[in-house]
Amino acid sequence: MRSLLFSSNRVNSLVGKVAFAHGDRINSSPAFEYDEAAKIRILLPRILGVVSVSMRLFSEGLDRESAFLNGAWCDQKKEYDAYEIPLDLTDLGIGLYFFALEIETQFGKIFGYKMGTSLIFSTSYSLANLFQLSVSRFKYGKSSDKLGGIIYHIFVDRFNKGGKITPKSGAITDADWRTIPEYPLYPGAPLKNNHFYGGTLWGIAEKLDYLKSLGVNTIY
Repeated sequence: MRSLLFSSNRVNSLVGKVAFAHGDRINSSPAFEYDEAAKIRILLPRILGVVSVSMRLFSEGLDRESAFLNGAWCDQKKEYDAYEIPLDLTDLGIGLYFFALEIETQFGKIFGYKMGTSLIFSTSYSLANLFQLSVSRFKYGKSSDKLGGIIYHIFVDRFNKGGKITPKSGAITDADWRTIPEYPLYPGAPLKNNHFYGGTLWGIAEKLDYLKSLGVNTIY
């Protein structure tokens, strides 16, 4: 078992999962509203022999530990045990946070970090590869202040097809906006970047009344 747990400071071949409970909804979004009932839900392989789970939460600059929270076992999912850590967002406050998991097992202490969409484990404590968590409070409306108002971000190519345009030579126009854009085979690979979906500035102009009805006064 020690060779499984402590090989090159990694817990080999074992991964877990972290999800976020927004009230009754559990999903992969770490973005919470200030007044939500929030919990972190963690799936840990039972073979780890977990004794306890805690979360180290850091402020945006990673220069201050904002909280150290303990989790509790809540469920069993096949070969995994589920733990939950409740969050008091009003006490935590609005802002961007990062966290790692501290896990006591029958074989020693390990730490949980983010790798893609998975939770991986290490015997080394680090401030790298932390999970992200944000707390926001969206209150908006029409504002008379010069610095206030609502900004509408537009991805021109997929907002609205308006006006008559002639694609430039070599361009590929796709009428179906649901198709996946072209990506390079690997970082740095050549990419023609000539794939377009037909949205235009004329298309935005045709939707100005609609945008105004939403209370928008700035287009980005």
